[in-house]
Amino acid sequence: LETAFAELFPASEEPPENLDLARSTKRTLEVTVELAREQESPVIDPHHLLMALSRILEGGAYQLFMHLDVFPDAVYEQVLATIEQKPSSMLNTLALNLSHRAHHWTLPTISGRVYHMQRIEQTLSRRYHKKVLLAGYPGTGKTTIVHALADRFLREGRDATLWQASYEDLVGGAETYADVEERLRQVINELVHTQHILYIPGMTRSILSGLDALGIMRMLMHADIRLIQECPLDVYEAHLEDDPAIQRHFTVVMVGALPTEDTRTVLLSRKAEFEAHHTVKYLDSAIEAILDHADDVLPFLYNPDQALQLMDEIGAIVASRNDWRSPINGDTVTTVVRYLTEDSET
Repeated sequence: LETAFAELFPASEEPPENLDLARSTKRTLEVTVELAREQESPVIDPHHLLMALSRILEGGAYQLFMHLDVFPDAVYEQVLATIEQKPSSMLNTLALNLSHRAHHWTLPTISGRVYHMQRIEQTLSRRYHKKVLLAGYPGTGKTTIVHALADRFLREGRDATLWQASYEDLVGGAETYADVEERLRQVINELVHTQHILYIPGMTRSILSGLDALGIMRMLMHADIRLIQECPLDVYEAHLEDDPAIQRHFTVVMVGALPTEDTRTVLLSRKAEFEAHHTVKYLDSAIEAILDHADDVLPFLYNPDQALQLMDEIGAIVASRNDWRSPINGDTVTTVVRYLTEDSET
């Protein structure tokens, strides 16, 4: 395919000045959407695009089919037959496969969370009650812990797949609660008796007020599946802490603010990333000043995100102003913090 494509469409040294979509490309996208709707698919998958390309008898794709002596109608029929033989996966439709994503991401340093990760793994490996409730203040790195688990499973070659789906993902597009229940039953059937793990982030107050999140949580709670439910501490204390069923089925793992020493480790590990992005240099005294002043600027967050966001903000400000030159030292941080707090009060 690569050889045939290179023969038909040799690479141009100069990029095209006009990047408007060609008529055949627009038509292909329109047909792709129509095919997805005909199959009642909530998302557009690659097979919809391939089927559309086989229906458009013009453009580069058609030339490629002809060059390879491939009949477009045969491509369409073969893809359609494959789809009909293979049952659609509700997990693939609604959730993000974190285990696949782990192949491509660069994970930030995880420090001071050995107990949390061990407790989650122990709970997920149980025969019964293999569900985790991950509760903590905003910014304490709850999502990062789950992503670190996906990365560990990948590196150790474990037969476990982590799926991430929000409550909006689970109910989006459903017209009635009966539709939601049927969708959840399909998700549960794909999770039960497998090594799949479902991770649901962010049960916030706004979600509780707009969706029957507790009802969905209880339906998943009684299923024989592995589940990680994340929620802010205030939601846990207001709605879940005194619920006997929740306490019986879930192992509660509290994620507090990261201690200063561990936060320092995280800042040092991320320093090069922020330096490259902002084209600045952070001295060691700047790291210490950020740790000292983070709570003054971002009192609504907790470490490590509190210190990381201040580090990012200081880099952005210094890079955009001529009177504050890099490298950034402790005095620079103090000056910027004073500027930020005075601006906030104003």
